[in-house]
Amino acid sequence: MKIANHIIAGCIALLPTSMVLAQSDQAVEFYEQGLAQNQVYKLVGASVSFTEAIGLYPEYAQAYYQRGLSFAGMGKQDHAIKDFNAAVGYKITELDPYLRLIAWHKERHQYLAALLITDQLIANMPENAAGGYYDKGQIYELMGNSTLAVVAYKACLQRLEDEASDFANMLKHRISELQK
Repeated sequence: MKIANHIIAGCIALLPTSMVLAQSDQAVEFYEQGLAQNQVYKLVGASVSFTEAIGLYPEYAQAYYQRGLSFAGMGKQDHAIKDFNAAVGYKITELDPYLRLIAWHKERHQYLAALLITDQLIANMPENAAGGYYDKGQIYELMGNSTLAVVAYKACLQRLEDEASDFANMLKHRISELQK
């Protein structure tokens, strides 16, 4: 009797995991449907498919990003921004949503929000940290804080592969101008 109870308990313990896997497979199917619809500009249908995928797998960063692209294509900027924020929050490894959010916040003079996105970019995608620090420097300049801009630009320089490139030289020149 005790062995039977352990076997039943083991099967019950496996049940939620198998349901999650099945939901993930179904989420991927909806996601792929959405991609196909996005490619032929059936944006409403695509957004519905991505919503289905997210409903089955709420942490599906890529589905949030793609649904955000659908919304952006439909001119629903607020919905797109909400989805890009969700994608970034779930640590998407695509650069585009970070860049879109940084630009969006900068255009609206929401500099602290833009800085938060650059921090998430640096943390989630360290291979793009140089760009994140460069964006931080630009934001600090827009805020009128040349000291923090210099710190960010120096952090950018440290992460560049080629410190003798034209970009690095331009950055060094900008740093010297800000330090005057």
